[in-house]
Amino acid sequence: MSRWCFVSAALFALLPGCMGGAAVIGAPAYLSPAPAGSFNALVNVETRFLNSYYDHDFVLRQTSASQMPQNGTVTYQGAAAFATDARETTFQSNGSDLVVARTLPAITGRAVLTANFTTNQVSGHIADFQGADGSALPGHVTLQAADITANRYGSGMVAGSFAVDGTATTVTGGGHGGQFVGSDAAGIYGNVTLILPQPSAATTIITGTITVEK
Repeated sequence: MSRWCFVSAALFALLPGCMGGAAVIGAPAYLSPAPAGSFNALVNVETRFLNSYYDHDFVLRQTSASQMPQNGTVTYQGAAAFATDARETTFQSNGSDLVVARTLPAITGRAVLTANFTTNQVSGHIADFQGADGSALPGHVTLQAADITANRYGSGMVAGSFAVDGTATTVTGGGHGGQFVGSDAAGIYGNVTLILPQPSAATTIITGTITVEK
């Protein structure tokens, strides 16, 4: 018997040009093949990650404390995704198979994180932003050092710039954190919040997710 679950991912952002649409259920839904780093390719990276690390209880398989590295440095690479509305994550469990789908983001980027298990910190950056229409967008976000505690990390600051209406806008605040997933900290599922100024003196809050692997 199939088991269904719908979860609204907390990914809110005030960005133009939302591209929605639910992924097809029945098998992991990958977009048409595309060059590495393109919007489609980065969405596929996220889809593959979600289907690799979610379990049948609809939660990510966190790395156990006993499997966390105690020293050394590891680089993780993958995708970051930002959306204009809450992104719905859909699960279908049918016997031993679990299919995870998530509605499309509005903007993707290449994410690179470095975990220093000697100093217990995670840092990195997001760059090469792409819009849902395939257009390259300006911006470069630095993820400053965040402290690792057990199998999670958090309280990291952010800096750099992010595209608003196609223009690079300076990041004035925000933060990042996440958790290690899989055996021996094989991957990282992260969250990032960016605070951007507006001409009206108000601020825009951009929220996204990071899916990276060794």
